[in-house]
Amino acid sequence: MKGINKFLGILVLGLAASTANAAFVVDIYDNAAWGFSTPELNHTIPARAYVDANSATNSYSNETVNFYDYSSSKVVNGFATNYWPHALGNDETFIAHVTGDFYLSVDSYVGSWSDDGIDFLVDSAAYISRPNPHAPTFDLSSVVLLAGWHTLDVVLYERTGAAALQLFAEAITGGARTLLHSPSAVPVPAAALLFAPALIGFMGLRRKIKATIA
Repeated sequence: MKGINKFLGILVLGLAASTANAAFVVDIYDNAAWGFSTPELNHTIPARAYVDANSATNSYSNETVNFYDYSSSKVVNGFATNYWPHALGNDETFIAHVTGDFYLSVDSYVGSWSDDGIDFLVDSAAYISRPNPHAPTFDLSSVVLLAGWHTLDVVLYERTGAAALQLFAEAITGGARTLLHSPSAVPVPAAALLFAPALIGFMGLRRKIKATIA
């Protein structure tokens, strides 16, 4: 009986975990001492090392990643950009670290519009790397990402001028690009469908054991 109760507890925890990692987390690393030639703001390798070794100055959550820091909004891939939440266009030296889970309904390529350097990982694999400073630039992965849930890890640094970051997907069959989306609440039904058969089976077994003992 104790073993069955423990298993049921694990199932419940699995259902609860289905709401984890909801919405992208945007961590901002804002060091007032950084200058134009700072190593962390010239290549993504020292930028990611800085992220790994330090705590974020500010942290935000967004369902999409679509930022541009100038005083007026731009329309990129059909979507009006937002200001960076921490800077409102006034900060030219910072690092952004974006993490979270997103869902693709169809097999797709992932892409970015970035300025300056970007290191774009999906499921711990590199999909886009443009490590050196550059003007706002589009990149599209050459590897197909299969439909389903995936985990994102992006480091972008900004050293001067525009600071741009949009993360999007393009179906392998073509069509309009869509922003990568991480819902603020991950739906439970998918996990429920996964665990329900086992849960029902063990509940039936538990009742049978009780009846036998009685």
